[in-house]
Amino acid sequence: MRSDAFFEDFIEVEGEAELISSLEISASEAAWQDYQAGRDRGKSLSELELELLGRELD
Repeated sequence: MRSDAFFEDFIEVEGEAELISSLEISASEAAWQDYQAGRDRGKSLSELELELLGRELD
């Protein structure tokens, strides 16, 4: 395996010192299309509060 083969699956983010895998980009694009088409409504505020804070805010 070539030493640079690992980096072939990553894309440099313009203006950032960050690499994002092509798999993450495709998953993100598919999720965005699902959201726009109404197939995925996303998470509710309560779900986000629980996920991020471990509790719901009052």
